[in-house]
Amino acid sequence: MSYLSSFISFYKIMVWAGLLFLPSLGILGLSVIANPTVKYILFPFHEVAITIACLISTLVGIVAYRCYQKQGVATLKYWSFAFLGFAIIYLWHGMLTRTSTVNPIIFLIFGPTSRIILAGYLLWGMTQIHAPPDPVALRFKASQWQPHLMVIVALNIILLSIVFSPLSIPVIYIKLLERISLAILLFVFIRMLPLIPIRSPLLLSHFFALSFFIQASLAFLFSLPWNAMWWYAHLCSGVGFLILGYGIVRAYETTETFANIYDLKELQDKLIKSEAEKTELSLIIEEKEKAEQGLKNALEDLQKTQIQLVQSEKMSALGALVAGVAHEINNPVSFISSNLVHCEMYINDLMTHLKIYEHYDFSSYSEIEQHKEDIELNYLIEDCPRLIASMKEGTNRLIEISKSLRTFSRSDHQCKVAFDIHDGIDSTLMILRHRLKTNENHQEIKVIKEYGNLPQILCYPGQLNQVFMNLISNAIDVLNELSSEQQSPISLQKYPEILIKTEARPQQQKVMIMVEDNGNGMSPDVMHQIFDHLFTTKPVGQGTGLGLSISRQIIEEKHQGKIYCSSVVGEGTCFTVELPITSSLKV
Repeated sequence: MSYLSSFISFYKIMVWAGLLFLPSLGILGLSVIANPTVKYILFPFHEVAITIACLISTLVGIVAYRCYQKQGVATLKYWSFAFLGFAIIYLWHGMLTRTSTVNPIIFLIFGPTSRIILAGYLLWGMTQIHAPPDPVALRFKASQWQPHLMVIVALNIILLSIVFSPLSIPVIYIKLLERISLAILLFVFIRMLPLIPIRSPLLLSHFFALSFFIQASLAFLFSLPWNAMWWYAHLCSGVGFLILGYGIVRAYETTETFANIYDLKELQDKLIKSEAEKTELSLIIEEKEKAEQGLKNALEDLQKTQIQLVQSEKMSALGALVAGVAHEINNPVSFISSNLVHCEMYINDLMTHLKIYEHYDFSSYSEIEQHKEDIELNYLIEDCPRLIASMKEGTNRLIEISKSLRTFSRSDHQCKVAFDIHDGIDSTLMILRHRLKTNENHQEIKVIKEYGNLPQILCYPGQLNQVFMNLISNAIDVLNELSSEQQSPISLQKYPEILIKTEARPQQQKVMIMVEDNGNGMSPDVMHQIFDHLFTTKPVGQGTGLGLSISRQIIEEKHQGKIYCSSVVGEGTCFTVELPITSSLKV
């Protein structure tokens, strides 16, 4: 429905614009097809047309002044002088029509001069549109109109004295006057545009008439006396005056008195109301935009809060890694537990064997030899170091796992601390070690580490470890899925690998961490959304869609870095983390 309303509004604008500027099409057409040297001299027709235009202009001027006396709006006073002045000067243009055969300048000069008077007083009136009404006593004084009429009459006398003097006036001056009138009329037209929302029929008729006067002046600029363009300019001007007269008659039919035809007081009130409505609408729009922005900010804050709360994904990751840690700890504990039983037996046997030596004087060795054979002393002596070594290995693995767990889950401080990126990656790999091994569902995943010489970075270690956990876990998930697709020819051709590469770029003031897998890759659509909040490609119940969103927030907002991915379908995916080296400690 909104599209239909927009189309209707646009259509209305086009219709009004077409009506307003219709004469310009005629000007364009005549300039192309008409011969400017062909003259159509019709003295009586020209004299009658000018007389009618002057009569209508006089009527408009008198009605406007009557309305001024009733309302006191200064704009009406100057508009009345505009039309009366035009009629007084333009009348001579018609009266001197037949002198054109002797000297065309004699009657031509009155045309642009009358339009300058019309445009000048209209502009003057527009500047008074917001002025307070004149006092009643002042409206009926002769001093309100005598000076203006005297100036107009004096100008008329000066023009007559010039045209009948021996002085020759070049045509270029006539064209200059026409340009001046055109410029002022255009300026008045622009000043009247804010009055359109009032939607007064009389004001609208003036608006259309003014548009035709402007285009008439434009036609006069391109015309020669009595040619087709010259007559077309008169036609445009005449149509403008007919529109003016029609507007006055229609207004009189409504008000039944000439004194209220120009009810500019009401128009002023409407204009003020319209401007107030526009201001109110602007305030409403501004408040709406502020509300929308506030809602948007609230939504962003809510999402950030949610993401911060869901840093329980870190707790979730810790929960997941606890299972891995339990699995990893279980093996070395089993080594120690089972071997300790044998170790206890061996030591008891050794002790018993030694006690035998205390009861005998070593005169007979048969019992000692028999006991030696019973306890398999030689095997015991050979196996006992292996038991001890196995227990040491299990103990060392426990220590290593414990250290990795502390490194991964270290609590972040209020400010950044120095941290070795490689320690964070290694601790993450140690925690995920059980997921890299072969089981009944997938092949062993090989991890290739290509570490560069990185400086220690000032960062939040716990948060960076969470990023590493998310990236490496995602790579493992992809490769596990690849291994389980036994029917896929691709899966049979690839040995699952994860490449972890680090690199320092001092020239660009950054360090780079890349986690790359050789899985099936991602399509461009998926890659475009991969960092979006709650977006996941995993089955329901296996993915939250928060891991990479949290990772981007940690890297970009907390560490002022960048995280992005590149992927080729069928070849694999690479996630790249860039951290600024400016906040680093030198090695």
